[in-house]
Amino acid sequence: MKFNKFLKECHQKEVFKKLSLYVVTSWVIIQVFATIWEPLGLPKASVTVLLIILLLGFPINVYLVWRLDLAKQEPRTLKINKKGQEVPGKYQKSKFQKAYFSVLSVLSVAFMGIVMVIIYNNFIGSIDIQELEVSDKIAVEIFGNNTGDPENDIIGKMTADWIIHGISENNIGQVISQKTVDDYAGIVMAGVNPSRSNNLLKEYFKPGKTISGNFYQKDDKLLFQGSLIETNNNNKQMSFKLVECNSDSPLDCIEQLKQLILGYLVMNENPLLTLESNPPKFDAYQHVITARANAKDNDFYIDRIEKAIAADPDYFEPKLLQIVFYYNRQDYHKSDSLLGQIKPNSNTTSRQLNLLYMYTSLLKGENRKVYDYIAKEYSYNKFDLETNQSLMVIALQFLNRPELVEGIYTEIPSGNLIVENCLFCEYRNYVMSLADIQLKRYDEAITLLDETMKKIDEFYLNKPLASAFIRSNKLAELDQLITGVELTAEAEELIELYLFIGNEFLLQQNREMANKYFNKVIQTEKVQNNSLAESYYLLEDYKNAELLFKKLHDEDATNLTYISRLASCLAMNQKADKGAQMIAKMDALRGDFQYGEVDYLIAQYYALTADEDKMFQHLLKSISQGNYYTISSFQNDAHFVNYLDNPKFNTILTYWQ
Repeated sequence: MKFNKFLKECHQKEVFKKLSLYVVTSWVIIQVFATIWEPLGLPKASVTVLLIILLLGFPINVYLVWRLDLAKQEPRTLKINKKGQEVPGKYQKSKFQKAYFSVLSVLSVAFMGIVMVIIYNNFIGSIDIQELEVSDKIAVEIFGNNTGDPENDIIGKMTADWIIHGISENNIGQVISQKTVDDYAGIVMAGVNPSRSNNLLKEYFKPGKTISGNFYQKDDKLLFQGSLIETNNNNKQMSFKLVECNSDSPLDCIEQLKQLILGYLVMNENPLLTLESNPPKFDAYQHVITARANAKDNDFYIDRIEKAIAADPDYFEPKLLQIVFYYNRQDYHKSDSLLGQIKPNSNTTSRQLNLLYMYTSLLKGENRKVYDYIAKEYSYNKFDLETNQSLMVIALQFLNRPELVEGIYTEIPSGNLIVENCLFCEYRNYVMSLADIQLKRYDEAITLLDETMKKIDEFYLNKPLASAFIRSNKLAELDQLITGVELTAEAEELIELYLFIGNEFLLQQNREMANKYFNKVIQTEKVQNNSLAESYYLLEDYKNAELLFKKLHDEDATNLTYISRLASCLAMNQKADKGAQMIAKMDALRGDFQYGEVDYLIAQYYALTADEDKMFQHLLKSISQGNYYTISSFQNDAHFVNYLDNPKFNTILTYWQ
């Protein structure tokens, strides 16, 4: 039977009309039950169970329509056997009957599939997301009108609606409005006394918190008061600061109050993790969240941080993030200036003070204090990725304690972290690999870096991987790494990697392999003079290096590296007096926030000229001024390869421990 003809016959026999009664009735039942399941004390899953029953009932209803109605309308024709004789009691199926039951079979399979999907998603394979408990519900009452003008009653309702919309839109909690309470009182408990609405709220809806408040008029101003109350015991959890606006612009007050309430709700889930002494405005909070989600885009990140500060000048966290941003970009003067603008007051919490002290110590180069302060911050918030990663960095690079890093790293199980979507996860893996290399656990570093680089393509990860290959003498793997990088990297990146690898081979006292990579730099097209000069310097071709560093110094007379390298070249080219004059010139260029850079470069000069006493003297000065241990400095700097086993060098490495 053709499908069009089947549909036409179904229409004639009012099949669709009969089936629609079941569909409409089921829909009404679901809608009503979805509203009353909670007040009736039923589990939330009861709505899903009812839906499953109604879905399974539909194919049964289709069959019953046939059995109780359509079958009676069908002509009954006896079956004919193979001999051409009629078979008593056996009737042939009509074309309509065959089509009807074919459709019924398809519907049965389809609805069974739908039911299986619902069962799997809700009872078997669902993600274990914590549902809102009773204490997570938030009731929002209509704000009281104390202006004396009944026409302002609408403002109280508008305030409640505005707050409810903000909570719902941002998925902060499950909201119970006064309208919901009133509707339930009217439908389920008809005739309930309005004075019992508060009891009704507590007994049936059981919110953990209730937001309420009042507004009144003073001269031409409206003043709004709001508070958050623990519903069960009526204890006031938070009184929000008074909000004021012009009486003809009540929405200004309502929006300000909403921002304070939303900010408090999202920041107060765990008081230990909250930096703020007062809740920030919610739009400012959203700017911070958006900035964190786009931390790799520096311009976008700092723009959002500054917008957060503009939206709420009292918001503490973005001010700190702004300080850190400029510190990481080595704009220390700006970072120090921003820190100086934060003035502690009576509302400043001990945690805020701890962080202010930490950044003050950071800018002063007091590495041990930095570690102590961040360790205290870490005790508040061990599972915050940024804090965890920062403590790893401080332990490794500020204290030179690689053995501490793994314990910090494993505090947060990394198996479930999606590195490609998590900047601090990426940095954690990088720092962990550096610690492994310092501890001579080269295979662990290689494994971690390989796993990380399969997920993200960040050039800086090639350096520790190359270091692990060189120090474990896996030169075939190093060649494979370099071949891959050469296919995709920019020329400047390649040159940077070549110089790094050359330094690593010098640390292994493999001059031949080191020179191979320094020559690669020289042979690179359009190589910049600073990289070319450094390559000649490391090749010990001090004549060519002197010419290039002289030219660079003429172009930038205050560049400390150029001065130091030129001084070294002059000394090695039998011009010791001129070299000493250049070193003396560096003393005049000392300034704030150099963190021992001048003394470190002078120490390199004395290492090259074999003046051991002065080298150690300036290394000690450098580290005491806040210098830190990096992948290319101190024990990782080939200038000092001949002194690594000297007890005095160990003093430098353990200075901050």
